[in-house]
Amino acid sequence: SGAPCVFKTGSPIAADASGFAPPTMRPSGKARFGEDVLDVVTEGEFIAAGTAVGVVSRDGMRIVVKERAI
Repeated sequence: SGAPCVFKTGSPIAADASGFAPPTMRPSGKARFGEDVLDVVTEGEFIAAGTAVGVVSRDGMRIVVKERAI
């Protein structure tokens, strides 16, 4: 019934990539990196919508970001 779900097992995001937070992160949410929108977490802080973020670390599918100065 319908097309099968396809899950990404990795992302093309580098450990020092820059992006932005379309919605507010509390402390998890989504961030846009170019055309990719990925699930991310912060180091505990809230990040307001529209804020520039940078990747701090990656561990498998877990991507940790923090606010980055523009």
